[in-house]
Amino acid sequence: ANLSVSGVLALDRANLLSVGIQGGVRQSKANISNLVFENQFNGSSGFNTEIPSGEVDKLSSNIYADFAVGAYWEYFDDGSNLFGWDISQVSLGASYYHVTKPEQDLIYDGYSASTLNIEPKLIVHTSLRKDLKTSKVSLVPSAFYAKQGPHTEIMAGMLFRITFNEGTKYTGFYQESALSIGGHMRFGDAFIPSMRFQYSNCVIAVSYD
Repeated sequence: ANLSVSGVLALDRANLLSVGIQGGVRQSKANISNLVFENQFNGSSGFNTEIPSGEVDKLSSNIYADFAVGAYWEYFDDGSNLFGWDISQVSLGASYYHVTKPEQDLIYDGYSASTLNIEPKLIVHTSLRKDLKTSKVSLVPSAFYAKQGPHTEIMAGMLFRITFNEGTKYTGFYQESALSIGGHMRFGDAFIPSMRFQYSNCVIAVSYD
């Protein structure tokens, strides 16, 4: 069970900042009494659970607390330029999971517990949107970085966004709608094509990984 709390602060008309924290309690447990093993196969009628498996059920229940923190910043075009760049939208987010490196004890061999510390996980992501002048096409490059222990994942790519209708900013009479097509490359692995459709604040996306 987890509980998440976040706050959103409008720094000005163009900048938005959000900060959040998550905490919870998790439980791990297992029961191998209903499992069958290869030495219980009798060679004729299948598995015979009456044959001793030789496995000792020493799995214990484990309860631990876990915490995460995160922050997100977004810039919207309000007619001004960001750092002198003519862009419509920029976002940057970061989160840090398993802050306290909780211990996850599950297996007990009769002498000492096998302790596993969950490594903290860092995630950083960013994207921007550049509207091409005198056109309904926008460029939306983005990048993603994740690291947990020795494992690292890096992705980068771009979507080509076609705007069908510009939404009205104040009256809300017209809702913005757009179609985006493109893909991202996971370094050292594969290319991921994707497509998304946006109507107002709702987005439907499809990708193949």
